[in-house]
Amino acid sequence: MHRILVLTAGGLLAVGAALLPTAYYQNIPTARYVTASTQPGTESVSCSGQILAFDRAETYITSPVVTEDVLVEVGDQVAAGQVLCTVDLPATGLLMTSPELTSDFLKSYLENPETSSLESLLSASSLGEQSVQLAAAPEYASAINGTVTAVNLQSDSLYNSPQAAIVVEDLSELRAELYVPQAGVAGIEPGDKVLIQGAGITGEISGEVVSINPSAMQSLQNGTLQVLIPVQVRLTSDSKGARPGYAVTAQILSRSSTDGLFIPYQAVCQDEENQEYVWLLSNTGATVRQPVTTGEETAEMTQILSGITAEDIVLIGENLQSGQPVRLEGYYEG
Repeated sequence: MHRILVLTAGGLLAVGAALLPTAYYQNIPTARYVTASTQPGTESVSCSGQILAFDRAETYITSPVVTEDVLVEVGDQVAAGQVLCTVDLPATGLLMTSPELTSDFLKSYLENPETSSLESLLSASSLGEQSVQLAAAPEYASAINGTVTAVNLQSDSLYNSPQAAIVVEDLSELRAELYVPQAGVAGIEPGDKVLIQGAGITGEISGEVVSINPSAMQSLQNGTLQVLIPVQVRLTSDSKGARPGYAVTAQILSRSSTDGLFIPYQAVCQDEENQEYVWLLSNTGATVRQPVTTGEETAEMTQILSGITAEDIVLIGENLQSGQPVRLEGYYEG
């Protein structure tokens, strides 16, 4: 004998199918049921930023020098301690001792270092003869293992620039630096999930907040001063084609101060007017259509902001209609 489970105020009641016509029994729709679970709520913060290498070492030469040899090119793999370039100290000493020497004097020396002595160049200058201490050329070495991504100087030339002479980056792992508006940073914590998108990136990159900078930065955009807080993010998925320097947009899913009710997304229906609703089981065992307001969505769950409570029994089934009995096939397991 078939039995129908009907929920009443006193609990589940088994009704013998012999009390009901077979055709009526067969026409009763089936459904599984769930109750809303309480989970930590989240809030989404939109921001922009950039992809960066895991580590970056910039070699600066802070005073004018005459280079001797530049030993690397862009794309070269280097090890920590490997020499990147050397400096011609005799020519650099001449430059430092007699700054009024023109580039023509230096060019003459660089073109003919054996025949153009430092003494003759000094004699041609307004300083007259001076002694110049000759020393072995100093070396500039890489501070990290990585890939050479920029070379801004040449061998046998005068270098006098505020920019990094050579840049080495560790591309074995990428990270992101995001710039969060002042109003949105309060709820962000290390460990918050991050979703990153951008041109040239296939799909969406997942990440995790590592740290929030203790100080803010100011940016003037379209005549408006914006206060931004840098947030460091570790990528937790494949980089999907991202490269250091790529501009990106991101959503930081920060934890909300209040918990939320969540149900499987399959339980949420939508009518022709885009009104969202769920089916509930009443105390009499009949279905009730209940409008709801939804919030955030995860891979499997939808947040319910209003319309139901944690005590309500939510139905998941097909062809359900208001006021009809329903056969419960068990708890919905996904």
